[in-house]
Amino acid sequence: MSFVPARSRGLWLALAVVVTVGLLAPTTVHASTVGVGSGSSAPVVRAKPRHLLVGVQDHAMWGGQTNADRRAMLDRLAKTGAKWVRIGVPWVMVQPRPPTHGDPGWAVWALRRIGQVVHMARSRGLRVSATFGRTPKWANHGLGTLYLPTQDATFAKALHFLAKRYRGRIGSWEIWNEPNHENYLKGASAADYTHLLCRAYPAVHSAAPGAVVVSGGTAGNDWQYINRMYQAGAKPCFDVLATHPYNSDRSPYFKPSGDQPFWFQNVIYVRKIMRRHHDLATPVWFTEVGWSTHADPPGQATANRGVTPQQQAKYLVQLLKITSHRYPYVKRVSFYMDQDEPLGSLHKSRFGLFTSDLRPKPAVAALHAYLAGAH
Repeated sequence: MSFVPARSRGLWLALAVVVTVGLLAPTTVHASTVGVGSGSSAPVVRAKPRHLLVGVQDHAMWGGQTNADRRAMLDRLAKTGAKWVRIGVPWVMVQPRPPTHGDPGWAVWALRRIGQVVHMARSRGLRVSATFGRTPKWANHGLGTLYLPTQDATFAKALHFLAKRYRGRIGSWEIWNEPNHENYLKGASAADYTHLLCRAYPAVHSAAPGAVVVSGGTAGNDWQYINRMYQAGAKPCFDVLATHPYNSDRSPYFKPSGDQPFWFQNVIYVRKIMRRHHDLATPVWFTEVGWSTHADPPGQATANRGVTPQQQAKYLVQLLKITSHRYPYVKRVSFYMDQDEPLGSLHKSRFGLFTSDLRPKPAVAALHAYLAGAH
């Protein structure tokens, strides 16, 4: 069943009012004011387990791969029982030149690659969610890909073109990646990001009315950043709220003692913020989560600790079981990532379900067994 956004679409006036009001006098919300205290524990919802829509981050848009490589990976992902893939669509890659009357600036090869990847995924029964971000230098006076464009309208126009071109084939558009983290977005506040999100929302829906707009998944369950988004008027500007609840090297059953964002079970604080802003009808997606399989060098920081391949397999299944039972508002989970990649550090490079030479880790069999028997 396709997801049909439930919000009212009379947006142009509504967005202007909400954003203006949200920006007039934003107030800081502390943990105590929303019931977010260090002594809180995760509520256990006694619901019948359900089959979450499970996906995998697929780096099929990256260079250095042939179409045969892409098909081989998508074949493997489909056989796990996964139902969707999350792909990155970098703006800097697809529109490297400024649009002019004679040249819209699009890279034909990049548009063709998107179409090929989407076709490959869908032909294997995999839905596609695209993450759009990374600014070309012409759109922000050369500041770099990690900075927002000078004009939000420029971003919205590009997104409108892509949403229309792949209408009916790309089912959801995630607006930027981890906007709360300087590794992915520099020099921008939550309000700045919200302005971009609120221009992107009508751009997608006017081009592809059935598509879903997903807020940029925050690094961790960053409830404070999400609260600032709501204060800036974000509520009518997304259909799904996304987070990336990485859990270091701990099991999902680990109960954190405080409300720090970088723990899986602290999604409860995100939901409390949503409750405070009367937004409980909006679902949550975990658009990235996973565990890196590597041995820890001496002195390794806690945030970058690895697990064994066997632990990775066990933790992936535990996360799905806990999410099904305790967090019924979480509708999708995307595991990061398809295969090990050389990403600049040992920790970042070993999150794959498959090794770099496509050998399956134990997580593949565990995920397949769980999804085959899930209800």
